[in-house]
Amino acid sequence: MGDNLKEECGICGIYLKNPIKNSELISYNLDLMLNRMQRRGQTGSGISIFKIREGKYGKVLKTLKKPGLVSNLFGGENLDLRKKIIKENNGIAGIGHVRYGTSGNRGNTLDLLQPFLRRHGKKWKKFSICFNGNLANYPELEEELRKRDYDLETDVDTEVIMHLFSLGIKKFSDENNEVKPDFFDLSNFVMQQIDGAFNILLLFGDGNLIAIRDSYGFKPLVWGENQDFYAIASESVALERIGIRDIQVVPPGSVIIFNANGVFLKQLFFNQKKAFCQFEAIYFSDSGSLFEGKSIYEIRRNLGKELAKAEPLKEFIKKNKKNYVVVPVPETSNAAAEGFAEILGLSFRPLGLRKLDKTRGFINEYEKREDIMNRIYDVIKEIFQDKEVFLIEDSIIRGETLGKTINLIKNTNPKAIHVRVTEPKVCHPCFYGVDMSTYGEFIANVCDSLNLEEEIAKKIGADTFFYQKFEGLINSLGFDKNEICHACLTGDYPTEFGKKRAEEALKKFKDQKI
Repeated sequence: MGDNLKEECGICGIYLKNPIKNSELISYNLDLMLNRMQRRGQTGSGISIFKIREGKYGKVLKTLKKPGLVSNLFGGENLDLRKKIIKENNGIAGIGHVRYGTSGNRGNTLDLLQPFLRRHGKKWKKFSICFNGNLANYPELEEELRKRDYDLETDVDTEVIMHLFSLGIKKFSDENNEVKPDFFDLSNFVMQQIDGAFNILLLFGDGNLIAIRDSYGFKPLVWGENQDFYAIASESVALERIGIRDIQVVPPGSVIIFNANGVFLKQLFFNQKKAFCQFEAIYFSDSGSLFEGKSIYEIRRNLGKELAKAEPLKEFIKKNKKNYVVVPVPETSNAAAEGFAEILGLSFRPLGLRKLDKTRGFINEYEKREDIMNRIYDVIKEIFQDKEVFLIEDSIIRGETLGKTINLIKNTNPKAIHVRVTEPKVCHPCFYGVDMSTYGEFIANVCDSLNLEEEIAKKIGADTFFYQKFEGLINSLGFDKNEICHACLTGDYPTEFGKKRAEEALKKFKDQKI
């Protein structure tokens, strides 16, 4: 991805199968899972642990949060400090979060990092919460809470969801008889009020861990178990990292309860229409992960193959294949470039561009992007010199980084640079967790639409430019188009408030052009 997109975070949770005493397995494995999902958020991380109280006083929910990478949370390179932190944060259950905010303030101050803690004197009314997604109806929910005289401390979706759960606890609990709410009823109460993409983990002061996935299944959520514990995460690679092999997809619209009695799953909503985020398969998720049970590596290879089948220079290539090389823009385009080269019988050169900085540009603020773009890649001259270069990119949003990358390659004197993009044209905002909320930020909307690919080629400095066809995307994903969220490509928003936010954004874009 050369356009510095930002993701909506990653979440994980873990619960001991034999929760009779606090164990370091909880914090140790949260560290491993969060590290494996670092790519999903790099501005901060946090964990919340449920502990069996080992005396008369003490916290049953202990939360630790720090700005920066996950390694900062667990002591960095200081192994003794890491051991100390893991020991101090032992417990029988825990949840974790890596942050990049898609709503509200984009900073990494502790107040914005998750999990959030809802304090209360009663253990079953006290909980920690972390969230992965974006609420399309956040403005309406915020307004409703303010009418009820709620004092919001942040402009982050998670705080609003936390207050909704608090209202639900009040609604379903009986103070006089000490009746706790049914967690399925409580979850249903909140799910009915929120519109958008959401995976939510809650860890209660009485030891219950609750996982919720929205009814469209926008963002991935998987769970599994081994002999020691149950675990849940945004990506399958996080579960594999801690030794779980039998990985199950959480059905959209479902709630899972983990506690000392086992696991209880109930599907509360049965939408006929699904909306799996195609951006997860193309860019966000790790290539070793699964996309609703399908291999992301194979999906990306298929994207490259579909591009190759539609290649407009196919007849020229046949004349002298030795003139051409295929180079991916690292790292999410590697598999696609491999598939592209395979179909056309061309030389695949994955090391043509070497990524020097592991920071994901798309997960950083605008002020940081220029610096990242100026130092992110190194070019191996011998691969490009005197060659017709097919540069394979996963997607293009703004074109900023890609233009700089092409300038680097031009310094090696290639014969030509042909950019091929594995995703179709992105020209509509996302209100479900990808940080692109305005029409004006897309390169496809600021170039001449009649000669779009030619105009983009000129703008980024390429000789030719070609998008994936929509049919090629659907074929590669292996799902029906009605099971995929393609709102950013087609403007077909699956939820009511997604449509409303898009109408507002389009009006603003048109007003700015006048």
